[in-house]
Amino acid sequence: MNKTGSATKVKLNSFDDLFGIEQPQSGIEQVQEIALTELHGFKEHPFKVLDDEKMQEMIGSIREYGILMPGIARPMKGGGYEIIAGHRRKYACEMVGLSTIPMFIRNYTDDEATIIMVDSNIQREDILPSEKSKAYRMKYDAMKHQGSKAGGLTLGELGEAAGESAKTVQRYIWISRLADELLDMVDTKKIGIIQAVDLSFLSEVAQQWVLAVISENQTFGSSEIETQEVGESNPNYTKYNKTDLNYIEESYINPIIQSGSEKNDVIDDVQKCIELIKENISYNHHMKYDSYGEKELYDELFQVICEVVCVRRPTIRVAGEEYPYELVKSRFLKLESGHLEYVIDCMKNTTTKITNIKAYIITALYNATTTINHFYQQEVNHDMYGGGWCKKDII
Repeated sequence: MNKTGSATKVKLNSFDDLFGIEQPQSGIEQVQEIALTELHGFKEHPFKVLDDEKMQEMIGSIREYGILMPGIARPMKGGGYEIIAGHRRKYACEMVGLSTIPMFIRNYTDDEATIIMVDSNIQREDILPSEKSKAYRMKYDAMKHQGSKAGGLTLGELGEAAGESAKTVQRYIWISRLADELLDMVDTKKIGIIQAVDLSFLSEVAQQWVLAVISENQTFGSSEIETQEVGESNPNYTKYNKTDLNYIEESYINPIIQSGSEKNDVIDDVQKCIELIKENISYNHHMKYDSYGEKELYDELFQVICEVVCVRRPTIRVAGEEYPYELVKSRFLKLESGHLEYVIDCMKNTTTKITNIKAYIITALYNATTTINHFYQQEVNHDMYGGGWCKKDII
């Protein structure tokens, strides 16, 4: 059977009609046989090419009948062609031992190519949530670049090819912002779509904390859990006796992990705790009104606080000593914006080289609630009696 001959009978406008793409050229376009070595995958292609049962069926079909539907590719500036539709067919041809594959070669723009790439795959039944979310995100961005209207119409257009509602499409677009590890949990049904949507609004750092919490929740109680190493801190800060448990509230309930808690509850609690910390330290206010440099420092302190509070472990090292997790967390949950401003002042004014910035920050934050008053009293005493105000005849 002449594979090329049968392929040339396919009209491009019929294929384009399938995906709703306008025909830029009139007439019937001829199929070209392209060497497999000249074909390159689509940039950030969201769909996995798996050697599964369906792939074996495709390999068998190609071995017996050849390529019944040509792929689509576009020329690349550096030579060769970028596959728009046909990644699985290319792989199957390689497995069969073919050296070429019939392709339509078209000069599509980036946005046009993205839309066709998504629509040519989105109708498959075996698509994972992670693949669908990334694909919808790519198509959504492409449609925005093309000037499509925002809102329900665009989302409806996005889901039309796959027969999904605008609301469903919106959820998939949201979860495209998840870390790959969390998306894997969605694929394996360890995290539901609705939960994934909630997590998608967390920052990248916060998502990593959630991963750590879920991991520790699964193994908590094991004797093999390791203590987090924070390291030595700047010696300017006082080491307080860890037997001083006045800062642990007897009625305090750990908002992050309870024995036997479901992962769903853990995720919700992490989000609530992060929001509580933001409120305590007036995070949004500082991000809006502080200078760029101040914002960077403030955000760094915020991230350290969240990491300490949200990731449970038996003990935390502060200034070279191990302190109970509950004690350190209790102190960190008492921190307010004034404490962080105090720590930033200390970091700016210290004359000692900081060799471990994270350990320094943890120690400074841990001691902030007990040393802040003494620090500012010393500042006032210096100004009043140490030559400041006296020399200026203020007092």
